[in-house]
Amino acid sequence: MKLTDYLVHFLEKKGVRYSFGVTGGAACHIFDSLAKSSQIKTYFNHHEQASALAAVASSKYNDVPAVTVVTTGPAGTNTLTGVLAAWQDSTPMIVVSGQARSTQLSAPLKNIRQRALQEFNISNLVKPITKFAETIMEPSQFPQMLEDAWAAAHEGRPGPVWIDIPLDMQWRDVPENGLISAVEIETCTSDVESDGMLIELAQAIKSAKRPVFLVGGGCRQDKTELNRLLKTLSLPVVTSWQGANLIEADNQSLCLGRVGVYGQRGANFCIQNADLVIAMGTSLGSCIIGNIPENFAREAQVFSVNIDCDELSQPMLEKLKSVPVPVSDALIYLRATCSEAGPIEDWCETVEQYKYLNELDYSKLPWMTDNFVESYKLISELSAYAGEQDVFVADGGGTVLFSTFQAVQLRRSQQLHCTTSICAMGTGLPESIGIATSANMAQHRVFCFIGDGSLQFNVHELQTIRHHDLNIKIVVVNNDGYQAIKQTQKDYFESKFVGTCEQDLSLPETKNIAAAYGIDYVNLRSEQDIKQWLSSGCQKMGPQVIELYVDPRSEVFPVQDKTFNEDGTSTPLPLERMAPQLSDDEFKRLMKVPMV
Repeated sequence: MKLTDYLVHFLEKKGVRYSFGVTGGAACHIFDSLAKSSQIKTYFNHHEQASALAAVASSKYNDVPAVTVVTTGPAGTNTLTGVLAAWQDSTPMIVVSGQARSTQLSAPLKNIRQRALQEFNISNLVKPITKFAETIMEPSQFPQMLEDAWAAAHEGRPGPVWIDIPLDMQWRDVPENGLISAVEIETCTSDVESDGMLIELAQAIKSAKRPVFLVGGGCRQDKTELNRLLKTLSLPVVTSWQGANLIEADNQSLCLGRVGVYGQRGANFCIQNADLVIAMGTSLGSCIIGNIPENFAREAQVFSVNIDCDELSQPMLEKLKSVPVPVSDALIYLRATCSEAGPIEDWCETVEQYKYLNELDYSKLPWMTDNFVESYKLISELSAYAGEQDVFVADGGGTVLFSTFQAVQLRRSQQLHCTTSICAMGTGLPESIGIATSANMAQHRVFCFIGDGSLQFNVHELQTIRHHDLNIKIVVVNNDGYQAIKQTQKDYFESKFVGTCEQDLSLPETKNIAAAYGIDYVNLRSEQDIKQWLSSGCQKMGPQVIELYVDPRSEVFPVQDKTFNEDGTSTPLPLERMAPQLSDDEFKRLMKVPMV
């Protein structure tokens, strides 16, 4: 069997359904083999970064790795942003690259930078951000290479893998009897019954008076078992951005939303007043715990269940109690040993009050005028209006990212996606494509929230959306561009706007962009416009660009507050101290631990 045909048959056996790429000379054989597949649907983008980001989103949404296929040289380096996203978000994804002929590679030689047109040793470059990266030099070794790559993508902490295929290897023969049927991946397990830290965690759950679960993206593969445990214990739960989609409908009443510096106020109050935090599958990075770790959940025991021992060794939280076992093992153990939590009725009543803190009051915002609308209002109303299977995608660019994760209230089977590890401007369109191309999305909508500045980064993907007539509603937040950076320059650089002012940078009219790509365009400048669009325009099938005009002076809210020092630096306040702050009386009433 031809080597590239073998590759496709292998991917089919593993259940792969989607691939994304940009064609090129050294990848023609790979795409030709993919074109023969009745199972794997291939979508072509207009830039390799978009292909990789689409594959990451598809992998997350479908719980099956998607494939990125590119040619050699700059095509490979163009994918790196997407590969980094898969690496840091722990997403299994497969990249297949074409390469120059095996006789023309520079890798075997010393100090040779290049031997053939677009030839480059991509495998060595991507090794630090992949779990497996190899160039095939002998066709007989290809079956084992594929099995090794697939296993690496799934074992332990998941991540991307890279398979590089020189051009003269692509048409070589591989024995058909070498094709291995799909096998179940063995996962790392522990003797959880005897694990002292798990025993201690179980005892802590039984004795805690104010417990809370903190769910991260590392629970993605164990979503069913996680929700069984939550249902059994009926404990309050908050999530990281990556964990936002993991709380099933039956448990959504327990969830207070997303926690962190740019989190939701109710979620922050809950975790800051807890006496026990059970962190599952999260690295507890600074976006979650803040820049002064000792202020995080300061009166609580903090247990962290994480298969990545390196993450547990970070010197962020001195009081952290590490539980270095797979999340699946911990969940099964806790469900078997903790039939119920301790007496927490009073805590549950308090938590119900915290939920109302997530509601956003727009009337008190100093920048609210009749000439603009507030993005939070549209996002909040849209999440209530959207169908139970609809999906929200937040672009990684600053202001829109924060407002989306704060304002969206997920219902039933709705999902909210973003490669939040990299928080890169321009991810929104490719990720929307990766989700909207899934077979079960044909009758559902993807709502993509993206800033007018971020739109420029992958604007060419509007043609991919138009070409396939994807049902993506692209909400472009017009805040005159780069609002998050302008806020930083206002706070720390005496409002010296460099690289963000009209003398340095300009943006095209969104209406003209939509027209150029033949996509329906709507603009929203008032609350009446929003109501009209939600009731009629939003119902239309196919792509649509919706431009939302917000006040350029608008800021992210709520956000962890800070005090400014005489030397121009700032000191962050604890997570429960979010701006705009609550009244002193309300704050004191809601706090269960000493105030700082």
